[in-house]
Amino acid sequence: MDDARVNHALNELKSAKERLASLEREQVALADRLAAARRAQRRIGFYLVFLVILFALVMAGAFTLLI
Repeated sequence: MDDARVNHALNELKSAKERLASLEREQVALADRLAAARRAQRRIGFYLVFLVILFALVMAGAFTLLI
């Protein structure tokens, strides 16, 4: 009876250890995806700033042509 309980407890412990390892791998993967998303967001921000500056320059050029 005691051996069965010990074996059951050991199996549960092994299962919990495997789930923990799986969760740690998922956490690392999510951290990598989050870092990639932050880089992409920063890049998009730079593109938007560039487009605003370009638009301002085009508008300034068009205004000078009207004068």
